[in-house]
Amino acid sequence: MAWAVDKPGVVLLLVCQLLTGFAAAVVLAFTAQAMTHNLATGTVPERLQTALPALAVVTTAAGLAGLSALVGALSIALVRELIPVWRRYLRMSLQSGRLGSPAWRCDLFR
Repeated sequence: MAWAVDKPGVVLLLVCQLLTGFAAAVVLAFTAQAMTHNLATGTVPERLQTALPALAVVTTAAGLAGLSALVGALSIALVRELIPVWRRYLRMSLQSGRLGSPAWRCDLFR
């Protein structure tokens, strides 16, 4: 139903959600890698030196957390804008009787 109402809005929402999820996955993966190096055996300078590439990625990703938060806020704002449109479309579909039509239901899932 959302696709039928606002295709660009749905695409933007999907892209925002994917970017936010990807940023979180990068931070988690490289934090785990950095922790593995930090908890390994050896002296502290050796462990930090082996963990340095992963720590650099984590630091960069954390620095871009503001961008991720902005994308998340954009996604939330977009949903807030789209919900009334979706409700209005659903209300009009219910009033016109299109919702009960088998053809309309098939179009909904395409």
